[in-house]
Amino acid sequence: MREILFKAKRTDNGEWVEGDYLSVEGKYLIRDRYEPTFQNEGVYLGSEIDPETVCQYSGELGSDFNGWHKGVFQGDKVNIHEFDEFGNDHETIGVIVYKNGCFFVSEIEKTTRWNLEDHNNIPLFMMDIHEESIMVTGNIHD
Repeated sequence: MREILFKAKRTDNGEWVEGDYLSVEGKYLIRDRYEPTFQNEGVYLGSEIDPETVCQYSGELGSDFNGWHKGVFQGDKVNIHEFDEFGNDHETIGVIVYKNGCFFVSEIEKTTRWNLEDHNNIPLFMMDIHEESIMVTGNIHD
């Protein structure tokens, strides 16, 4: 079973925040799942976020330009390296999308392995990848 996690941009400073996604009394929040949900008197804790920037965690891990491990989220721009059965390196550059109950690499800019004449979506579960294979290069909301 995969972890359910979200990220979004804060309204106060535009920084990304990760955690549980809540909609409370007309406000949209990301709450750190390791912190209590309520303060005294029922005040919700969490960072107020722009709901247009909410991205769901795909269950895959990748890295950033600095080599830091990070989750791969819907809306992330990625550069993926796969190795075929002959050890050849194949590169795919695109954006992570969620549709029909599955995460895909879509809006493909480049691919050296997949024949995309009929479609422009590759299900993540079909790709032979591990966290060193995926580099997150940005997000569509940056």
